[in-house]
Parts: sequence; C-alpha cells; structure tokens
Amino acid sequence: MIVMSKIEKQTILIYSLHNAIFALFTSFLNIYLFTYTNSFIIMALFVAVRMVPFTIATLFGGKFSKVLPYSTCMIIGLVFVIISLVFSLEETELFIINPYYSLIVAFLCGIGFGLTWFVLNNLSQVAPSNESRSLFISIRSFFNNLSSIVAPIISTIVLLFSKDDTIGYRNILIVVIVLCVILALITFTIKAESKQEMKFSIRNCVKFIDEPHKLLLASNFYNGFNDALYITLTGIMVSNAASNATLYSTILMVFAIISVIICRFIPFLLRKENIKTTLVISGIFSILSIPVMAIFPNMFGAIFYCTTNAIAYNCFGQVLGFIGGNVSTKYNDRIQEVISAKTVYNSLGRIIGMGFVVLCYYFLPESIYLQVSVSILSLPLIIVIINYLKLIDRVYDYNKDEE
Repeated sequence: MIVMSKIEKQTILIYSLHNAIFALFTSFLNIYLFTYTNSFIIMALFVAVRMVPFTIATLFGGKFSKVLPYSTCMIIGLVFVIISLVFSLEETELFIINPYYSLIVAFLCGIGFGLTWFVLNNLSQVAPSNESRSLFISIRSFFNNLSSIVAPIISTIVLLFSKDDTIGYRNILIVVIVLCVILALITFTIKAESKQEMKFSIRNCVKFIDEPHKLLLASNFYNGFNDALYITLTGIMVSNAASNATLYSTILMVFAIISVIICRFIPFLLRKENIKTTLVISGIFSILSIPVMAIFPNMFGAIFYCTTNAIAYNCFGQVLGFIGGNVSTKYNDRIQEVISAKTVYNSLGRIIGMGFVVLCYYFLPESIYLQVSVSILSLPLIIVIINYLKLIDRVYDYNKDEE
C-alpha cells in the first residue's frame, strides 16, 4: 500500500488553497474589470500582458530558488497578487477613464502568479515519487476540485449579502486578499529543496534536450492557445449567459461537485490499458467545449461547456499532468529548467492565442470574430493529443527499462 509523505500532504494543502484563490481571482477579477472596461478585447490584452511578467517571473523563480527557500518565493509572489488586488479595488475610476489602466493589474498579478506557479509546479514535481505520483495526482485533483466547490459557495454567500453584483465582486476580491495572507502563513511550514543538481540557466530553458522533451514543450505551447481562452474569456461568457452573478456562482458550484465525483475514477482512467482512450475521448470533447459556447452564447452553451469542462477537460488535464510529470522526472538533474521551460512555452501559446483573438476582432465582423477565433484556437489540442500518445509509449518504455 502506497502511503503519502508529509511533503506530499503539505503540497496538496497549499495547492488546493492556491487553486481556490486562483479560481476566485480569475473568475471574479475578470468580470469585475469587465464591468468597467466592457470589452472582450481589453480582457484578451489583459491575459497577453499578464503572461509576459508571468513568464519572466517563472524564469527568475528558478534563479531565486537557488538562494531562497520555496516558501520565500511563494510569499513574494503572493505579495504582488495582493498589491494587484488592492490596486483593482482602489483605482476603479482609472478603469472608467481609460480601460487600458487595467493592464497595470495584469502586470502586477503576472509577476505574482508567475512566482507562485513556479513554486507549486516544483513542489508537485519533487514531492511525489514515480510510485506515488498517480495517487498524488488523484488526491490533489480531488482536493483541488473540492476547493473549487468552496470557492463558489463563498462567492454565492458574499453576493447574497451584497447590495449589487459590483459590490459583491469587490467583497469577493477582499476575501481573496485574506486567503492570500492565510496561504502565506501556511507556506512557512514547507521544507523542500530543489532536485536540480546543475546550475540554473535561463538560456537552457528554451533548448530541447531530446525528443520526449521536445514533445513535452511543444504540447505545452499548443495547449497555451486553449488555456488563454479558458482562464479569461470562458468565465465572462458563462457569466453573460447566466445573466446574474448568483446564478453564475451556483453553476460553478454544481459543476465543481461533478468534478469531485469524477476524481473518484481518475486512478482507473490513468491505468496503462485505459490512459490512451481517456486522452483521446476527453481531448475531443475539450476541443468542442469552448467553440460550442461561443456559437451558442446562452444557457445551452454554458451548460455544455461546464459539463465538458467538469468531466472531459478534467480527465484530459489529469492525463497531461500524469504523463508530463513522469517524463519530467527523467531530467531531475535539471528539473527547474524543465519546469520553467514548460511554463515559458505555455505562456507563449497564451500570448499568441490572445493576440489572435485581438486580430480577429479588428479584421472580422464583430458578430463572428469570437466564434471564429475560439474555434481555431481550440484545434491545436489535436497536436497535443498526438504528442501525448507518443509520450505515453515513452513513459511505459521507461518504466519497463527500469524494471
């Protein structure tokens, strides 16, 4: 029987609380800013701008972690997130005068989340062993989705006791600040060291080591196109379809519960005989989910998206995490460079993806630019599926060799 270590349990706790923070942050900060900017294009630029400091902070996180504990890097990142939230709450008049001031928020939170994601990704890589990775991912996913239930419950309660939706959004962001402080205090308990033996080199982060490494980074790049849509536009689109903030929070809560139920089957789906089928089927529905919601911007589209996101995209993400994690362990002597490289390539995909949405806005009719852009940006997931089918064979070849 596999028993999780203390560092694995601590990582799951920190990961889950961070997931709740990120869920509230991305869902409600985007909508909060959208109420002042009233522009999908500004929000697309918001993501593109956020990804630049996010990527830089991730790279320098590798440098900092050689001289600073992971806990310190995490706390520095949380401080930047808090500053971005305070600026959002206090400078709303600037957003009305000029919506582009919201990009200052993007820059600040980009630095913050760049550092926190670097730490989380490193902890998720160094905490579990190859033997416990499947169990670790399954339990982490369960508690992540559990936190995704708690987040909309909190937001629903806050919205019910607020005078209007905008005030409710402000109160939710204040709750996020409090959660950031709590996470910073918990992070002090983490005692983990990097497994990277070589000196961290930013230049090496963009170089391919071998064919599996190339497939891994290319997949992160193409997956970034879809991620850009997922973390920004989908929340606004579902919120618009729901027509009010309380219904939106309720929808998030219901489908988060479905995600938790699905986690019960993750270990079964990640078995050698099932993993390819899981990857292909969940990948196909993930490709369809956002375009359907863009084509049908009503409750039908919102429910279809939320259903596929709770079931298919959830399973798809678990496969990517499981296989990607196992491939990454082959480069333990330079693990921080590998993790940073994955983030860099993913961020580049997100930036290009949001840039493509902006180009479609300027060159296509307003009535169809969103449908066309999100449909095209969902297609690169086909390449991700193909690459991971190859990586699955590589992973089990590695395990066979080790035996």
